[in-house]
Amino acid sequence: MQNVVAREFAFRAEGEVSLGSRVSWQGTWAGTITTLAGATILFALSLAIIALAMHPTVGSLRGATIAAWICMMACIVVASFFGGLVASRVRGSPRMRVGLLHGFITWGLTFVLGMLFSALFMRGLLVGLINALPDVMTATPTAPADPELMDEGRSALHYLIGFGWSWFGTWFLSLLAALVGAAVGVRRMRRLLEPEVEVERSSEIPPITPLTPAPSA
Repeated sequence: MQNVVAREFAFRAEGEVSLGSRVSWQGTWAGTITTLAGATILFALSLAIIALAMHPTVGSLRGATIAAWICMMACIVVASFFGGLVASRVRGSPRMRVGLLHGFITWGLTFVLGMLFSALFMRGLLVGLINALPDVMTATPTAPADPELMDEGRSALHYLIGFGWSWFGTWFLSLLAALVGAAVGVRRMRRLLEPEVEVERSSEIPPITPLTPAPSA
C-alpha cells in the first residue's frame, strides 16, 4: 500500500513540474548513441552485402552507389526508432509527453551530429565545386555548347535534386520513427507498472470489522 501511494505521489509531483525540467540528458544521450551505433552497424552490413553483388563495371558501380544511398536512409530511419525507444525507457516516465519530448531531443542530437559527419565526408565534393566555379565564370557565353557537357550537367542537377529531397525525407521519417519509438517505450513502461499496482492493491489488509459480543449464557 505504501509503494502504491508513493508511486502515485511521485507521478502527481512530476505532473506539477514544468516539462522542460523533466528532461533526462542521460536518456537522450543513450538514445542518441543507440541511434548512431545502430545506423552505423546496419549500414556496414548493407555495404558488405552490396560489395558481394558488385561487378567491375560502370553500371554496377552506379547501381551500387544508389543502393548504398537507399540503405543508408533506411538504416537511419530504423535506428531512430530504437533510439527513441531507448531514450523513453531510460527516462522511465509513464507520461506520454515526457517520452515524446525525449524522442524529439534524441532525434535533434542525432541530426546535428549526422550533419557534422556529413559535412566532413562532403568536404571534398564542396572543394571540387568551388575550384570549378572560376572555370564556369570565365567561360565565354558565345562559345558553342557541348551536348555531352550539357547532358552531364543536367544529370548532375537531377542527382543533386534527388539528393536534397531524399535527405530531407530521410530525416523527416526518422523524426516520426523516433517519436513512435518513444511512444512505444512509454506504453511498455505503463504495462510494466500496471501489474505491480494490481498485485499491491490486492495484497492490502482488509478492514477490521468490530467483534460481535459473545452470547450470554
